[in-house]
Amino acid sequence: MNVSKLLGSRIRQAVMGAFFNQTGYEGHVRAVARLTSISPSAASKALAELEGEGILESREVGRNRLYRLADTAIARSAEDLYAKTAGIEALVQRELNDLSGAEGVYLIGSYASRSQRPGSDIDVLIVGNPDREELDVRISAIEAVLHRDVNPSTVTVEEFENPSSGFARTVRSRPMIAIKPVERAD
Repeated sequence: MNVSKLLGSRIRQAVMGAFFNQTGYEGHVRAVARLTSISPSAASKALAELEGEGILESREVGRNRLYRLADTAIARSAEDLYAKTAGIEALVQRELNDLSGAEGVYLIGSYASRSQRPGSDIDVLIVGNPDREELDVRISAIEAVLHRDVNPSTVTVEEFENPSSGFARTVRSRPMIAIKPVERAD
């Protein structure tokens, strides 16, 4: 599949985001249109295209057709590409990469371990000593786009590199997605 076609227009990206950014999301045309702030006709066209490409699947419930993410290899690949270029990972990078006092930023928890469920939050580890007010503003911006809770945790660079607390040891022993890796001093 052509990458530029996959991501395509703002409308197509918004529709994909409804499904890729919300684990287990299922919605009919008007619900997707409301969630993404696009017209129902534009949503209907994008949904039909994504279903035709095997990224979404649908089922009829009464007079409505409900769409959801397909359980296919192409859907998983599209979701991974979307996350890195326009979705959760890209959004977190855009919002937190230049956060004052942050030496590193990682996605942790169920997102990093690929064990999300409907309603799961997004856990973010900030390494360093970020400005709390600036962090709160940026986390709120991420939550507004994703329509999901984002829970930031912070640890010092020293604690990250030489974990002594239970939290730091646990985090370091589990999957992490580096958004802004801590640069090691050699």
